[in-house]
Amino acid sequence: MAEKYQQVEEICRELGLPLPIREAKFHPVRQWKFDFAWSAYGVALEVDGGSWQQGRHTRGAGFKNDADKRNEAQLLGWIVLSCTPAEIKKKVAILTLLTRALTPSRLRHV
Repeated sequence: MAEKYQQVEEICRELGLPLPIREAKFHPVRQWKFDFAWSAYGVALEVDGGSWQQGRHTRGAGFKNDADKRNEAQLLGWIVLSCTPAEIKKKVAILTLLTRALTPSRLRHV
């Protein structure tokens, strides 16, 4: 788990992007958290592990809970990006997503 945090932060440093908030609570009532959040941009990144091994994210209840969480986040105005741990290690997909999402035009005036 700690490795994914270090890898995402390393990618952000390489790209000159702001560092994310780890395990950021986003919902006013539920205890939902994003793996990574850039609140000033309204962007979050969820890392879904176990997708090839019938992990929590791909089984019935876990899949449904993730869908509920992402739907609520979107209703609150968040852009929720998803990736796997393998994509973080490869960097390419995540580099593209983050550079497209964390643009000055998305910066919220808080």
